[in-house]
Amino acid sequence: MESTRLLRSDWEFIEQVVIDGSDQAAALENAETCKSQLRVNYIEQPPKGISDAFNQGVKSATYKWVWFLNGGDQLNPELSLPFFHSFLMQVTADILIFQIKLMQKGSEIPFPSIDKCFPPVVPWIPHPATIIRKEIFSKHGLFDEKYKIAMDYELWIRVYSSKVVMNMVSIPLTLFDETGISHVQPAMVNYEGMMVLKKYRMQLFKRWLNSGRSILKQFTRFKRSAHGKDF
Repeated sequence: MESTRLLRSDWEFIEQVVIDGSDQAAALENAETCKSQLRVNYIEQPPKGISDAFNQGVKSATYKWVWFLNGGDQLNPELSLPFFHSFLMQVTADILIFQIKLMQKGSEIPFPSIDKCFPPVVPWIPHPATIIRKEIFSKHGLFDEKYKIAMDYELWIRVYSSKVVMNMVSIPLTLFDETGISHVQPAMVNYEGMMVLKKYRMQLFKRWLNSGRSILKQFTRFKRSAHGKDF
């Protein structure tokens, strides 16, 4: 909350929703801290997992964009807030994928090469650095709560099959805490990732096949153009 304080204090249309599943003693302290902050909506609930907390956050959000910032993560202090504000006001995409910077190591995580980005068969999209229009959840549903870690990966695969515009922005938005669950439980990440790929394997295959047909059609057009038969 300290890292996002300037966002909330400088722009009145930014609200931070805190979903707290702590034990009662910690929750009382957290509630007092949140109430002392400007434009923080504090919600206490029994711990039901990350997916449920994400969904509760979406339901409670009242503005156009939704950003899921984990408890240990922070807004990158080097980010230009005027630029960030102006960018959000002008962009027309549905999902904005920024980069992350590792908090402990201090290194930035670059995007994969373009041939490995889509379809996202590798879970490379970092949800702590991704901002989503709220209407995406109205159209495509919330996070699937049967996934404990890979709920965001399942969402990316799901919306990839539809007409959703994603922008990749090579600017670090978030300082990523490497002690989080996705780093300390890699086996669970891999297991659930395979579950997601298995669930959408036919959908991904059809997209790959359609892409191949489109490339072949375009190649044929260019070939005819080279021989002066089409332009």
